[in-house]
Amino acid sequence: MIERRAGNVIATGSLLELALAMLALALGAIAGISPLGSFSWSLRDAGIGVVATLPLFSVFRLAWKSRAPALRKIRDELERVLPELFGGASTAGLAAVSLAAGIGEEILFRGFLQAWLGALLGDFGGLLAASVLFGAAHPITAGYVVIATLMGGYLGALWHASGNLLVPIVAHALYDLVVLRTLVRRAST
Repeated sequence: MIERRAGNVIATGSLLELALAMLALALGAIAGISPLGSFSWSLRDAGIGVVATLPLFSVFRLAWKSRAPALRKIRDELERVLPELFGGASTAGLAAVSLAAGIGEEILFRGFLQAWLGALLGDFGGLLAASVLFGAAHPITAGYVVIATLMGGYLGALWHASGNLLVPIVAHALYDLVVLRTLVRRAST
């Protein structure tokens, strides 16, 4: 039963995340912005995306061990929710939902929103506004919104610096996969 529920969560979550990419493409067509205009396949840029996860993992590890009340609240909530949602999910299932999140969220928040808002507010204003919206889209706790906003800023800076949407897609997807797998496994032991 648990594996079946996890499979449903994986399928539904993956579809919802990919729907964000479709939303970005539709909004881009209306606004005259190509959310995939800066995407190109490059083994080098994929490697940069992999390496770019290292600071994220370091911050995750430090935050996870912290005794700060706001960070403990995040940890408690994630330890409660993630095993309920993803308990029994295979690594392949977690990889699917993580990849869908990396693709869907980065096409929406970087490829469309940051590009569109950057055209209106300048590069820094677009990065800042898209990052705040990214954080607001992750309302697990108030502290998590702040952390997600900072992560959005990091991913947006990666996109801006590299010029390739592949870099934040890879970093986002790999980070989500490792964190999901770690937390789900930790709960099952």
